[in-house]
Amino acid sequence: MSTPIEYGRKITLDEANSIIKKHEDLQGKIELKPIEGLSDSDQMLANEFIRRDKNAFVFSMDLIDRFREKNPNANYLVVLKGAHPMGPKISNSRAGSFTIVTAGCTGTYEGGQLTLRTLSIENPANQYPDKRVITTLVKGTESGLGDFIEFTVL
Repeated sequence: MSTPIEYGRKITLDEANSIIKKHEDLQGKIELKPIEGLSDSDQMLANEFIRRDKNAFVFSMDLIDRFREKNPNANYLVVLKGAHPMGPKISNSRAGSFTIVTAGCTGTYEGGQLTLRTLSIENPANQYPDKRVITTLVKGTESGLGDFIEFTVL
């Protein structure tokens, strides 16, 4: 199904590898710190968010495919950054730790503006705790399988 505006683009394996490696490189060159004057609970959450060493969120294709299965008109996947709140646990992750939420959406384009709405289905979004992933670009000459990026999930 086509969309009125392209959001996202196809990239080569080398481009993907370059983007992933640049993120890893920059992580070691940036020092984050919370602003002054935070409450104790906000300070704790901010410190947890800053300490993150995770770089990936792995979703099974079934979790993504279900959006189209439940609503064939779903034409967008929204990926949102988030952080685990304090209080009742949503997952096994600590409060303040970084996470991702994905949501299947339908989109309408009017007057130069795209409006997205989550699907009216049970559990219209996915969340997955962050993981540390080691990436390795493998060239076809090494593997005999063609070029690919191998992800090792820790």
